[in-house]
Amino acid sequence: MSEATKTRNDIEKELVLKAWEDEEFKQRLVSDPKAVIAEKYGAELPDAIDVKVVEENMQTLYIVLPAKPLNNNELSDDQLENVAGGGYPGATDPNTGNTVPSSGNFSW
Repeated sequence: MSEATKTRNDIEKELVLKAWEDEEFKQRLVSDPKAVIAEKYGAELPDAIDVKVVEENMQTLYIVLPAKPLNNNELSDDQLENVAGGGYPGATDPNTGNTVPSSGNFSW
């Protein structure tokens, strides 16, 4: 998987695994996460974005509430028709590796 196609979850998993393996990396990630992300992925995050890294322990569990989506529109009947059957155009079937074809015009 190329760096450009990694999801936020992919990146978070990589950072966690590296932090578990490398104490110095973990300390840098906790103290300056934006710099670590910039070094590792070559992507500077805008100043308006703040990144916080916290480490759970056996006595404290953190639950992160994601930001509420800004666009709360429902799918149209045509869009629902396109995704009927449990897939969406362009999705990859994990069992076969095949791409799910579009059954018509599909747009968000």
